[in-house]
Amino acid sequence: MYQIDVRSGILRQRSWIWLRTRIYGLLSADSRIARRLNPPKQNHR
Repeated sequence: MYQIDVRSGILRQRSWIWLRTRIYGLLSADSRIARRLNPPKQNHR
C-alpha cells in the first residue's frame, strides 16, 4: 500500500526523483489506480 500524508511536510524532504519513482511504481503495479488510468485495450469489431 502506498500512502503519503501531504500535510506532514514529508514531500519537502524528498526529491522529485523519489516522488516520480513512487508514482511509477504505483502505476506499474496491478492496482486499482493503474487499471483506472490505463485500462486494457478492447478489440472493436
